[in-house]
Amino acid sequence: MKKLLCLIMICLLLSSCRGGDGFDGGRPISKEELASLSAALLTNTV
Repeated sequence: MKKLLCLIMICLLLSSCRGGDGFDGGRPISKEELASLSAALLTNTV
């Protein structure tokens, strides 16, 4: 059972590691960008 759970977790992790979606996690953002993103997330009720 533990082996199956580990295999499922590994498959999920590998499937989430696909590239080319345009995400740039290495670029720092400014305080203004952070405030803008925070406001958008907090006011979004969808």
